[in-house]
Amino acid sequence: MKSAPLGNGDVLYYDRMLMPIPQGGPSVRQCTFWITTLLEPDPVVQVTIDPADAIGGTQVMGIYGIVVVPNGNQTEVVISIQTPTRQEVSGRYFCNLTVIGTPKTVTTQESSGE
Repeated sequence: MKSAPLGNGDVLYYDRMLMPIPQGGPSVRQCTFWITTLLEPDPVVQVTIDPADAIGGTQVMGIYGIVVVPNGNQTEVVISIQTPTRQEVSGRYFCNLTVIGTPKTVTTQESSGE
């Protein structure tokens, strides 16, 4: 995950990833991004899907899930897409992710577990 600090204290995170076929079958694609810090709640998330092998727009996939959760000392971002008709499709799909968020500052009390 790449990042760039912004003037207001937020950080811009961005990356691109191939979306493999999960257990749901070939009508679905899913990928997980890891931001190496915890973010304050409600970051701004922008997702675009690049159907690298779609021919003539016949393999349309829609975003049906964006999950942003703390996981240990990182932030996990899971993106899920699926065909509208649940029809199985072939080909590669890439996810382009942009997140703007405020890194969470951990207080001494939080880090000691008290």
